[in-house]
Amino acid sequence: MPFIDMFEETGMERGLAKGIEAVLEIRFGDAGLQLMPEICRIPDAGQLQEILQAAKHVASPEELREKWISSRNGRLLVPAGQEPS
Repeated sequence: MPFIDMFEETGMERGLAKGIEAVLEIRFGDAGLQLMPEICRIPDAGQLQEILQAAKHVASPEELREKWISSRNGRLLVPAGQEPS
């Protein structure tokens, strides 16, 4: 993996947060956007990428929140039969 400096990492995190915000708004409207204050506090680009991928498939904002809250070691739990992203 190439070296990524702090500024690149921060930029990736912000970009992922914007992507998550767009998916949540399109899929769930204001109810989805209510998760953004919590999501913006996650300082891990890898976990944000997993949240972005999960946001495409969950049935509700609550299901997405449960996935990252019930995760182990800060990683999303991947349902059986699904590949981790």
